[in-house]
Amino acid sequence: MAPSATEIPIVASKTEVEYSSGNPELSFPTEAPKGPLVFEDKYEERAYLKQRLALAFRVFAKFGFSEGVAGHITLRDPVDPESFWVNPFGMHFSLVTADDLILVDHTGKVVDSGKNRIIGMW
Repeated sequence: MAPSATEIPIVASKTEVEYSSGNPELSFPTEAPKGPLVFEDKYEERAYLKQRLALAFRVFAKFGFSEGVAGHITLRDPVDPESFWVNPFGMHFSLVTADDLILVDHTGKVVDSGKNRIIGMW
């Protein structure tokens, strides 16, 4: 059979795009960022980065990059660079919030479990 070509219209204007948030300004920033954020307080930086990590989990889930109960994204802690933040096992990526994240050290020992209860510690 001979190949066929189908013309697909290209969306070239902001006005033709559907905005899931209902606010087109959230999709198209008015100015480009000036560079990475700089924090004077490491604890403020930690809170900001935990929010961004939780957001990354939800974005991964939206695009189908979740692995059920497995899989993870990690973030090195700015307060204690020997530790990192990770999602709790068994929680779907779409449900992860900053309060759910767990801080573990380089040996895997839980340093801060957030609002999660640790079970099976022996």
